[in-house]
Amino acid sequence: MLSVIGAVWWFYLPPWWLLLMIGAREVLLLPLMLAYRAVPALPGRGHVDLRAGFAGKLATVTQFAALWSILLRSGMQLAFALAACVIGVLAVADYVRRAAVSARETTAS
Repeated sequence: MLSVIGAVWWFYLPPWWLLLMIGAREVLLLPLMLAYRAVPALPGRGHVDLRAGFAGKLATVTQFAALWSILLRSGMQLAFALAACVIGVLAVADYVRRAAVSARETTAS
């Protein structure tokens, strides 16, 4: 997703903050995943199901819709970017929630 956002930025020069909104999920998820990989003592590490759930799939669809609105120079760019941002943040919250539940189950057993 970041590669596509970078290509859109390079060729279409939309405002940086618009692209930041579209890529909010990746901006939030990258440091969390790096911390998850870097800290071996995390409870439940290795037992967390990180497959994309409904929120993650919906976030990807809205990100692509937002990028298409930029490519097509639509008047709906801000609305699509805002939707991608909100749904992306909710997807990250879902990943964190699932990881916390998995960690609790691992430490309880």
